Amino acid sequence: MDHTAQVEGIAVGVGPDGAGVPAVVLSARDEYL
Repeated sequence: MDHTAQVEGIAVGVGPDGAGVPAVVLSARDEYL
């Protein structure tokens, strides 16, 4: 099963130790990943 995803942006999440973790926000099938 193939799906196309688009990069919607770049964000910073918070890891378990409170440090910033870079994240790439993708959209596929009308959902954000």
